[in-house]
Amino acid sequence: MKVLIAIIVCAIYIAAQQDTTQIIGVAKILRVYDGDTFFADLYGEPAIFGKDLGIRLKGIDTPEINSPDTCQRRMAKKARDYLAQRLNSSCKVELRNLSRDKYFRVDALIIADGVNINNEMITKGYAMAYTGEGPKPVHSCTQ
Repeated sequence: MKVLIAIIVCAIYIAAQQDTTQIIGVAKILRVYDGDTFFADLYGEPAIFGKDLGIRLKGIDTPEINSPDTCQRRMAKKARDYLAQRLNSSCKVELRNLSRDKYFRVDALIIADGVNINNEMITKGYAMAYTGEGPKPVHSCTQ
């Protein structure tokens, strides 16, 4: 019984530490760098914080756009183009569960017209799950 109570207390503590209510609206998508990074202006934020802000899709990794490998660059461009199409065709884009990654970039869950874009990038095969800890995933290059 003590173990069960301890587990419940830990679960409540962890849930309280995660600010899942934080939602920020995207006013304008400025450009998409690659499949996991884009730049945007945000609603209601001072220009110094909310204009031309670089945003990473939390929990995913896509091939690198500047890879020396031609096939990796091709995959990266496909991921970038897909993300750009999804974001630019959406009526409403929100940033949720914001944090800073190990390089102090803004990391966020991206919701576009009610769809979790981070998960969609993985399920469509453009990205792999990656938390930023440990070795980066290896993207198998398919022609």
